[in-house]
Order: sequence, then C-alpha cells, then structure tokens
Amino acid sequence: PGSWVEIEGPDMIWRLDMITRVVRQAPDDWDWNDPKNEEIEPQWVFHYHAGIERKFCEEDVRSPEEGLKIVFGNRPWVWQQWAILKLEDKLRFQEGHQHDCMEMDVQKYAADLWDQWLEDEKNEEFCTLFYDERVGNHGRAELRRHIMKPFYLIDRMKEDKVEWDFHADNNLSVFT
Repeated sequence: PGSWVEIEGPDMIWRLDMITRVVRQAPDDWDWNDPKNEEIEPQWVFHYHAGIERKFCEEDVRSPEEGLKIVFGNRPWVWQQWAILKLEDKLRFQEGHQHDCMEMDVQKYAADLWDQWLEDEKNEEFCTLFYDERVGNHGRAELRRHIMKPFYLIDRMKEDKVEWDFHADNNLSVFT
C-alpha cells in the first residue's frame, strides 16, 4: 500500500493510481483441512485495490512509465515502437503460415528482438545502464514487463477465448 502504479482500465488505457490495499487469497481448490497442507503455503493470488477501484489482478498493474523513463531514458520505448513495426511486418492473417497471427509466439519474437538489441555493440551504453547493480534484478524486470506488455496483450487476445471472443457479438463489424 502507498505505492504509485499504473492500472489498466477496462478501456485498456493505463492510468496512474496509488495502491491502497493488497489482498492475498488462497486458490479456490486449496483445502485448509487437509493434513498434507499443514506445513505448506498455498500459491497465493494477489489482488490490488487502487483508489476507489478493487481487485486488480497482477497483470493489470505495472510500474509507472515516468519513473522507468527517469532511470532508463527513452530508448526502450523507441525500441518498443520499432519492435511493434517489425512484428506488424512479420505477422500474417493466413491460416497455416508460420507467421500466422494465431500461431506465432509474439512474446518470444519480441524477447528475441530485445535480447539482440540489448547485446548489440552500438547499444553498449544502455546495456551498461541496464545491468548496473543499482538498477537490480527488480528494476530490470519492471522495465521488461512494461516494455513487453503490448506483445503480452497480443498473445492474450488470441489465447483468452472468454474475454476476446467476439463471434456471437452481432454489434461488432468491420465498420465498428
């Protein structure tokens, strides 16, 4: 509580807000009465309250872009735009094609592009900053999570058949 984060709203726009409460919840199938579970911690699911809104999942909360830009500069966001354009050029809407949008592992593609960019000799200055011990593993992970979010969302759209299934929606068309 008290940490400033960006929260993804239902309109998929990120906004700055403060965490007011963290709720730790055991999985629904966790049996508290089972003797085998006596010395074992469950795989906790965390939900976050921010401002007046409740129960954000971890994937809907991220570090503020402004703070990350202060530490890392704008290069990662320029890289992100470049990588999205590369992905757009590579993806196909062609069933059976190796780069069909429903078959391609978008997150792996982006991660490979990131690693190539990070290790490129022309990017030595940023690489030094990225691996600086003052940034730490947590800072690096937060930047990667933030920068890779669009690629994660693309994969989420094709894999989440509940949230992103529009087959039965008669109000949706190519003109919407």
